[in-house]
Amino acid sequence: RTIAIESFFTGHFETALHSDELLTEIQIPITPKRHMGFHEITARSSDFAMAGAIASATLAASGTLDAVRVVTFGLGDRPVRLRDVEIAVANAQGDPTALRSAAQLTKDLVLPRDEIHLSANYRTRLAVAVVQRALEGALAVESGFIR
Repeated sequence: RTIAIESFFTGHFETALHSDELLTEIQIPITPKRHMGFHEITARSSDFAMAGAIASATLAASGTLDAVRVVTFGLGDRPVRLRDVEIAVANAQGDPTALRSAAQLTKDLVLPRDEIHLSANYRTRLAVAVVQRALEGALAVESGFIR
């Protein structure tokens, strides 16, 4: 069977696979001229992320941002797509100040959990930072998005 990525992760170390199923293939559509940014914060190299984000976007023929995607991870039991941030980034059209404002929306969209070493409040601040850095990576000057 085929499972959309939005439905695949169901909880902490849990997926939608049944006990008699095995993952045999992952299909990722390749989009020409798609630019990606990734940033995570870990306590140690190769450790689980305290907060992380992946951002991607394409530049439409008209020169505007298109197909913006922003996802956080490491903050809860599954990755979270930030649609409000995506809309704000698309509307920002490469303006660095507007992109920073878009990243600030993250704090109202994530619900990190308290852990023994990190408070939810601190993890929320980390989330804003990693989203901003992932956006900067995806929309870097060399890609032509940020003016």
